[in-house]
Amino acid sequence: MGFKTLPGTVYLFGHIKSNFMGKEMMAIIVKRLYEKTSEPFIGFYALMRPILLIRDPELIRHILIKDFSHFQDRGVYVNEKDDPLSGHLVALAGEKWKGLRAKLTPTFTSGKLKGMFSTLVACGSNLQNYLDKLAEKSELLDVQEIAASHATNVIASVSFGIDVDAITDPNTDFRKYGRKMFSPNIQNSLRLILLTCAPKLMKFLHIKCVSADVENFVLSIVKQNLEYREMNNVTRNDFFQLLIQLRNTGSVESDGHDSTIKSNENQKTLTVNEMAAQSYIFFAAGFETSSSTLAFCLFELARNPEIQNRAFDEISRVLEDHGGEITYDAVSEMKFLEQCID
Repeated sequence: MGFKTLPGTVYLFGHIKSNFMGKEMMAIIVKRLYEKTSEPFIGFYALMRPILLIRDPELIRHILIKDFSHFQDRGVYVNEKDDPLSGHLVALAGEKWKGLRAKLTPTFTSGKLKGMFSTLVACGSNLQNYLDKLAEKSELLDVQEIAASHATNVIASVSFGIDVDAITDPNTDFRKYGRKMFSPNIQNSLRLILLTCAPKLMKFLHIKCVSADVENFVLSIVKQNLEYREMNNVTRNDFFQLLIQLRNTGSVESDGHDSTIKSNENQKTLTVNEMAAQSYIFFAAGFETSSSTLAFCLFELARNPEIQNRAFDEISRVLEDHGGEITYDAVSEMKFLEQCID
């Protein structure tokens, strides 16, 4: 289309051969391409797909704000018919995306997050008890595995409404399929690259966004949980409860009114597959990000005891002001701890 394009493209692979071969992260490649020019925007190729790399802040502002109606689609793989878990908020396009985003936005108000906070504290208690036992024996700990197990507990509870303890039982299904989802193997790497760089090819080759057993696990968990809650009128303060509300009423109730209301099958505004897709992306987006952040944070605190002591003192002081209870408001006041995590 006549746009200036960076040199160094390789036939079939474009500019991302090192990523395709598993040698470099995409972020590193994009950073290098960004630094190779001073142009306001520049073209490059990801496999055969032409991509425009925007460098000018004013152009970025227009794309993300003023002209967003022209740029709202991410252009990644989605195939709701044959691959139900691909139909999530991150991948959907056009009016379907806009409608679902409008429905899901109220699920992340501060009131809703406060309501879920007791679930996070309960998961934190499992982690604390486990670490206390290790500390008593002065045992070495695998922080990455512990952080991943803790993240699994949180997401299983908040996103799927199921209590698991992957810390003491590392072979629980949620941990097993979480490992499988993020295992750095050839299949997962290929999926990730095709998902963003060649979505049409992925659809043509009938490659799904996850392996068949992961898909079956997510779909079955969502169906079983939905049936159980509706049959027994069970209500929980979690993300899954809000999905049930969306399915049955078409909207999320105001804070403090999280009931399980049944409706006629013809009135359903969210299918079971759509619920499963949102739960899956909640798992996929929240698991590795949260566990890696926690692991790196703990590692840096261990290397810098003076910063660890400052964080500890702040936690002690704030909890004392809140009667020793870990609450949503108490954690919000821990500004230095937030800096450590950031």
